Amino acid sequence: MKSYDNTFNKNKIKENVRKYEEALLQHRHIYFDSEDFTDIAEYYYNNGNIGKAVEVTDYAISIFPGASAPLLFKARMALIDDRDTLKAKQYASLVTDKTDYEYYYIQAEIMIIDKHTEEANKFLLDKLSDMDEVNRCDFVIDVATIFADYDIIEKAEQWLNMSDDDSLIDYKELKGRIALGKGEYTKSEKIFSSLLDENPYSPSLWNGLASSQWMQDKINDSMTSSEFAIAIDPNDDEATLNKANCLFRLGQYDKAHDFYRRFIRLCPKEDTGYLLLGNTLANLNRPQEAIQQYKIAEKMAKADSKNLLEIYQEQAFMLSYMNQVDEAIKYADKAELAEGSNKSEIMVLHGHILLENNRAEEARDYFRLAVLTSANSLIIYLRIMVSMYDCEYYRAAYNLFKKIEPFLSENWTDGYSYMAASSLRIGKYDEFLHYLHKACALNIKEAGDVLADFFPQNISPDNYYQYAKAHKI
Repeated sequence: MKSYDNTFNKNKIKENVRKYEEALLQHRHIYFDSEDFTDIAEYYYNNGNIGKAVEVTDYAISIFPGASAPLLFKARMALIDDRDTLKAKQYASLVTDKTDYEYYYIQAEIMIIDKHTEEANKFLLDKLSDMDEVNRCDFVIDVATIFADYDIIEKAEQWLNMSDDDSLIDYKELKGRIALGKGEYTKSEKIFSSLLDENPYSPSLWNGLASSQWMQDKINDSMTSSEFAIAIDPNDDEATLNKANCLFRLGQYDKAHDFYRRFIRLCPKEDTGYLLLGNTLANLNRPQEAIQQYKIAEKMAKADSKNLLEIYQEQAFMLSYMNQVDEAIKYADKAELAEGSNKSEIMVLHGHILLENNRAEEARDYFRLAVLTSANSLIIYLRIMVSMYDCEYYRAAYNLFKKIEPFLSENWTDGYSYMAASSLRIGKYDEFLHYLHKACALNIKEAGDVLADFFPQNISPDNYYQYAKAHKI
């Protein structure tokens, strides 16, 4: 839905909402045009009041049959909330003005969600060819934005390159989003920082900056950017989610819990909030509550949700931890059928469940199968090692890493933190120091995640090695 950064527009919409609610209380009709009614509906929608949004939109359609704004709003709700392209098509078909650009956009979005991206691109190019120069620039930017919204970065960049005016704020913001999507995080950060110098009151720009900082592992900076966005708009769901993620990453699980709750209030139909809240509760050692959140995430997830695989896997891990082996295996089987699953990784998951529940011989069979189906993948060996470590088979984890270490390339970065921890657990302090040094030099994030419990809270991962040399851990 739209994001209103313009203060005048925001104030006008809030005033119209006030008038609308006052008229409802007094049981009298109030006149707005169809666009004003749709703005009121979007206000309710963006504040999590879906029922009122539908009520206002249906009323607008009843008095303005065929009007584009309310019908296309209902179509977009069908796409966003339900991924129901058939319902979206039905609403769009009722629009009288089939030359409305918003009508073109919804048709393209329907094609994209139905996985007909090239068809959508051709449809929009055909419309562009019939367009005069006055409208061409806005159309090009709008289409580039649509493709960016659906993470189709290559198409977004192609459309943005058609624009004749690179001085527009919208053009520059899209440039930043595209750089982010292409993994050019430093470039993206510079673009958003520059734009914020011109317009420091835009939540979307702060969110763009926060995302580029997050991807560079600048967690504190990313959280600060999100806090600026929240200060401007306390109901900004993207900023709220990013702050929650930052708090989680920093190990501040109690605070992360509160912000994930806040995100769920803003976006009650999205599976992401429930999944991440479940992960937070797991880290707070509240497994039963974590399972409850995973169940809600599973219920909320659409068939095409990118989160389904993780939802199933996390439930499997948590049920295993609670010694509910049969139920855990059921979710491991679900994970195997989910889009994006890897058979070898699912075999490791099965092995982990069995190992955690003292069925080591059966676990070994699954681990062997995982290695076999992966053609001796080093990544799979590493996943098995992590499972062994998590299940407190420290010597087995140590021995397995020793087995694969000669085959690791010079730019290999993963697993050294687990090897350091395993070495420490079995009393090999010199090797602990050796692997700790490598872990902190090659993968500081993993070092912080795996080794934090061995060090005082005021010691950052950057200083783990020096601290361990000076103080016997």
